[in-house]
This record gives sequence, C-alpha cells and structure tokens, in this order.
Amino acid sequence: MPSVPALSRKEPPKRLRVPEVPDNGAPTDAGAPRRDVVLRALAREQRERGGLPAPDRIEVVPLSGGSARRSYLATAEQSPERRAWVVRTPADGASGALDVAGECAVTRAAGERGLTPRVVGCDEEAGLLITDYRAGAEALTPEAARRPDNVRRIAQLLKALHGLRVPLRSFAPREFAALYIADLGGRGSLRRNDRPLVDALAVLADAYCARHPGDALCHNDLAASNILEDGRLWLVDFEYAAAAAPILDLANLAAMNDYGSDLRRELTEAYFTGAPAPFDRNDFDDAVRMVRLLGYFWALARARHVEDPGPYARFAEQLAAALK
Repeated sequence: MPSVPALSRKEPPKRLRVPEVPDNGAPTDAGAPRRDVVLRALAREQRERGGLPAPDRIEVVPLSGGSARRSYLATAEQSPERRAWVVRTPADGASGALDVAGECAVTRAAGERGLTPRVVGCDEEAGLLITDYRAGAEALTPEAARRPDNVRRIAQLLKALHGLRVPLRSFAPREFAALYIADLGGRGSLRRNDRPLVDALAVLADAYCARHPGDALCHNDLAASNILEDGRLWLVDFEYAAAAAPILDLANLAAMNDYGSDLRRELTEAYFTGAPAPFDRNDFDDAVRMVRLLGYFWALARARHVEDPGPYARFAEQLAAALK
C-alpha cells in the first residue's frame, strides 16, 4: 500500500502566532476549544486526582497536521516552568468512534502504564480530551514505521498495551462495516465496483470473529502518525480502540504502513518473541485485507462529514489500489 497520509495525528506544532482572544474566552479560530472550558477541565482533574494546581490563564493555538483541525496546544507560562497540554476536540460524524468518556478511560489506562501521554483533563459535555504535551515528540512516517528496528520496538509497545484489560466494546467488524455503509447511503448507493468489496468484507469479518476471539485492549488505528517518537515510542489517539485479539493491531499496523510479507513475519516474531503465533500467514493476510476494506469504507464515509474531503478520498484511493 502506498504511504498513508497522516489522517489522525499530528506533527509537532509550528511556531504560530497566538490568536487574539475576545473577552468571552473563545479563540477567534471557530473550531478551537474555549479557554475557560479547558481551564475548567484542568481544575476538575486537579481537584479529583491531585498534581500541580491548574493555571489561571492559558493560550490555545492549533497543532498542525492531520486531515481536520481537531488538536490544539494549550500553554501556561507558569513558574517554575512552562506547562503545555494537547486538547482534542470532537470528530463530528465519526461512525465507530468512542465517545469522549470512553476514549478518556482507555487513554487514562494506557497513560498510567506509560504507553501514551497522561490524561490531565476530560470534559464530556464539551467533548474535550486533554493530555500532557510531549515537547519534541514527532510522529513516525510510514517509512520510519517500516524500519526493522522500529518494527521490533512497536511490537513490544503493542504487547504492553495488549496486557491491559479495560471495560470496552468488543471489536465487531460487521457492525463497523454496517455503520460505514449506512453513512454512504446503503449498499444500493455504492458504486458498482464497491459492492463486491462489501461481500468480501463480510466473509473476512465472519472468519476473523470465528478464529480470533480476544479481550486485549487494541488501539485499532495504527497509522504511523498515531505513533510518536521522542527517544521512546508513544501511542496516541485511541478513539477507535476495542477489545480484541492482538492480531487486530498487528494486522492494522501492517495494513496502514504497507508491511510486505517479510515485515509481517518480523513483526509476528518480535511480538511473540520466538513462541509460536496463534495464527498462520494466511490468517494474518486475511486480517490485513479485512482492515484495509474497513479502512476503505471508513474513508469514503468520513469524506462526507468534513469540509475538506480530499485527504480521505486520497486515502480511500490508496487502499483501493492495495486491495487489487
């Protein structure tokens, strides 16, 4: 598969001018979170869980990267040092995504194990999730995610994640597919060439569920842009997380970053550290194809709910090419 564009996450922020903020605390960027709402969420977290006092004042600027502006950098110039957080806003029309409470619970559990930046605030009413900002962390590229040393590092990161058990919906590929097809107007509204792909997805989804039951915490959105590097690796953006067998994340990583047969084998060996894998190569290849089909219909559906559908349309085209 060609390199997948960074659909979910985030290059480090460029030096941006802090926008002028009206007296009501709402940034001039219409999509940005209100400063007073962010402060309220930080204060609530401090009251409930302790830690440093919430700041009295913050500035909010957009983070660059991603297909839609959903992430913002909140900073407070506060003694003894500058403090910073990433503020995630809701994804309108994102079928299959967790609500903010669910994503917060999963991210908090992973953060407590040092697998993702720590949650420092959550506002369910406003749909905001606030995490520590990792200064200097950069998202991997698909090329970097294919480096053999990084394949091994990611395998161990995922193995640590899969050791967690969090109350969470189970991965149900048929149900996810039905949501995406419904968003597209139903099977009858699909292009003629796409209809056989729906049937293929149903067959693969049923086979997957029969062969691979599981309850591990799986990320389920392992585009390279959702893996950060700052000397160590971090997972970010758990909005599609689900309880599933580990093969889901291994196949997701392979599908989203164009792992060929050699890298798929290296990933499997690194994850199971020499022990026999509970699936064979054909199972793995089927899971990769299922993930790509789900991603294809997800991208087509998402393109209908955003102002700029271009990145999603290009992603769908890349997945379609990989499925041939």
